Amino acid sequence: MNNVVLFILDSCRYDSVDEKALSWLGDMSKRWSWSGWTLPSHMCMLSGLMPHTNEPISAARAYWYQFREWSDRTGIELEASSFTPSYWLPALLSESGYKTYVLSTVPCFNSHTALNRVWHFEDLFLKTHVGLRTVALMDGIRLILSESSEPVFIVATSFDTHYPYLLDNLPRVSGIRGGVTGDWSETGFFSCDLDRMKRAQADAASRSLIAMQSKMQETCAGSELPTHWIVTADHGELFGEEGYFGHGPFVHDKLFEVPFAEGLIK
Repeated sequence: MNNVVLFILDSCRYDSVDEKALSWLGDMSKRWSWSGWTLPSHMCMLSGLMPHTNEPISAARAYWYQFREWSDRTGIELEASSFTPSYWLPALLSESGYKTYVLSTVPCFNSHTALNRVWHFEDLFLKTHVGLRTVALMDGIRLILSESSEPVFIVATSFDTHYPYLLDNLPRVSGIRGGVTGDWSETGFFSCDLDRMKRAQADAASRSLIAMQSKMQETCAGSELPTHWIVTADHGELFGEEGYFGHGPFVHDKLFEVPFAEGLIK
């Protein structure tokens, strides 16, 4: 059996990542997120459906391939039918002997949402909205791997690539919380240097992946099991293309194109 780490670069669009930045893990490819917003994107990934390849095949065949890939990732025999009736990856892995963890400050993981199901250690949910950085996440993953006597499944979300952490003093953007409070002020967005923000995300992605690579062997060394890593994003981000900014209920290539790489670290 293998440990599995799903490492999510929050809001990181595909063209913000150099094609060689993940060569130490595996070939990086362009995939497409299932959604342009955090909660439904995570819901799909945690049902076992990673960002997809957008191939012209039947939906049923695409789902079958996706579900079957988890056999290689975990090292255990899983049929596509194993995902029924829950279509919930943490439940399936828990039934297969895994302990499941989340290291994330994403609000949609709070205790009231549908995502908060079948996690073994709720005390590891980080209730602060201060963005988690890749270095801190790698230290948390190392601690879990070194202390667990059972295989683990870890979801970790890095805020390094998320607006507004890219640059200092950026205007605040309200997402779903603004939608329920009525706080949807957009003052200051388009007075910013949007190209500078785009470059800042690429710089943040580069720093994040360099930090990940530099800490990878140390992170995995404490576990007796190999660890299968998946590095991807929940969705992209728009920096003024065709008048769009941010992410949410939009349809644009740059919002759905995300990086994807995976590989086994022994």
